[in-house]
Amino acid sequence: LLTELDLSTIDGLEGDLRALLDDEDVYTRLYAARALAQQGDAQAFEVLRAELDKKVPFIRVEVLDIVERAPAAHRDPVLEAWLDDADTMLVPELERILGRG
Repeated sequence: LLTELDLSTIDGLEGDLRALLDDEDVYTRLYAARALAQQGDAQAFEVLRAELDKKVPFIRVEVLDIVERAPAAHRDPVLEAWLDDADTMLVPELERILGRG
């Protein structure tokens, strides 16, 4: 539901979600990042990349789903930057999301 809202229309929501990006629970971080990534929030994409770098398979699937569903205008520049130092297992997924594969 949060991905469908303009977060700036609800006083304090965006800030509250940003605070959740530091939560100890990975799913809480991911759910907050999902909503913020829809708005192009750089911090959300940083959290998503950090989770990818942990190389936990089921979390990787969640992160890639979040990134894929983010608007291309927000997502594509971030993925281009991620490609520069992505491991060989991640490159095909990023290229697929970018429409290259």
